[in-house]
Amino acid sequence: MRTQVGKMKGGLILRGKAPGVWYGMIKADGKWKWTRLGKMTKHKAEDKRDALQEVIDKNWGRSIRPITFKELSEKWLGVQKLGKKKKTLSTYTYELETHLLPFFGTKQVDEIFPDTIEEFKQKALEKMVIIRKKVPARKINLLILKTILNAHFAPYFNKGLLGMVYPATSIMPTLRKLSATTVNYTLGTLKAILEVGVKWGHSLQNPAKSVNKLKEQKKRFEILTREELTALLNDMEDAQGRLLIMTACMTGMRLGEILAMKWQNFDFKNGAYLIKESYGDFGFDSPKTESSSRTVILPEPLIKALKEHKIAQREHQSEMNGNYQNQDLVFASELGTPVNPANVRNRVYFPALKKANIVKHVRFHDLRRTYTTLALEAESNIKHVQSQLGHKTLNMTLGVYAQVTDAKKLEEAAKLSAYVFGKPNIQTV
Repeated sequence: MRTQVGKMKGGLILRGKAPGVWYGMIKADGKWKWTRLGKMTKHKAEDKRDALQEVIDKNWGRSIRPITFKELSEKWLGVQKLGKKKKTLSTYTYELETHLLPFFGTKQVDEIFPDTIEEFKQKALEKMVIIRKKVPARKINLLILKTILNAHFAPYFNKGLLGMVYPATSIMPTLRKLSATTVNYTLGTLKAILEVGVKWGHSLQNPAKSVNKLKEQKKRFEILTREELTALLNDMEDAQGRLLIMTACMTGMRLGEILAMKWQNFDFKNGAYLIKESYGDFGFDSPKTESSSRTVILPEPLIKALKEHKIAQREHQSEMNGNYQNQDLVFASELGTPVNPANVRNRVYFPALKKANIVKHVRFHDLRRTYTTLALEAESNIKHVQSQLGHKTLNMTLGVYAQVTDAKKLEEAAKLSAYVFGKPNIQTV
């Protein structure tokens, strides 16, 4: 089947059996030529033809300016450095060096098609990556570790995948496949780079727009129940660690926001704290998002505990005889310096969970979910909870962070039973 609409400017032609492939007449480099638009309706073909012509016109009538994906990604990354956080830039660099450049690096951008990306997607799912798992050095027999590395990871040393990892570093490399979530994040970065390629005149269209993301398994994150949280806090002997975890569960603040807390940002009179920055592996930085710069309300027991902690901190500072580096931090090391986030998780939080006999895997970040769930069970105002978390939308608060505990499920089931049968047949908790 062949249907032709016009032969010159604005022309369209349909080739093949239904639904067929549309071609559009486009002027580039001073010449009119047929350009493949793809399988779609006539209306969408017209829109796509006009969009492609607009891109070419903005590029001074030239069709494309040839460039490899590696060259384009370097230019794109350079632009990102102007406004992105160090952590985000680190993620982009890792995705490029580990996944994207080995596959797309030498390809011309205008020669990357949807089927090329589909091939990458499939290979990414089959790819094995090295995960560096830290292990306490005192627990490692270096001779055994060296044997394991030589036997199983020797091929990767030649390729440079282990970087500067040696037995003495106490880092145990392990292999695992990429998850659908990781592949999708990488596809998002690829799409952003190719979109810039279109805007800068290196390609007529973004092939990543025609590629569907992988279906991700919905994760259910663990949270602490009210009883588990009480047991956790009661069993902790480390006063500062206990207060840190209490702050997370009573405010919904992120770990980085808690570690960046400074006394000057408190308003004890109104029971509030102003979040201005965050602390992580790359030092102090602005909060995660624009809405993350917020004021959180502190419950009375937390305010009391914070005031007591401030007094104890001042006493410790005076005992250090000038060796305390006062940075006005609420949670500081023995010397007054910022606390490493990994140390909080591995030396304070996880040991505390173990001591409280809490065997389920509750990450520190899941304390935000714990706060959300317990606050809603206590019938807190949902807009207040959203404000505490720094979420831009209610959907994030309810759809991602809020969960229903087993105790609440039993309570709600009892309510329905009482409504239908006149009395509850389930013991409420």
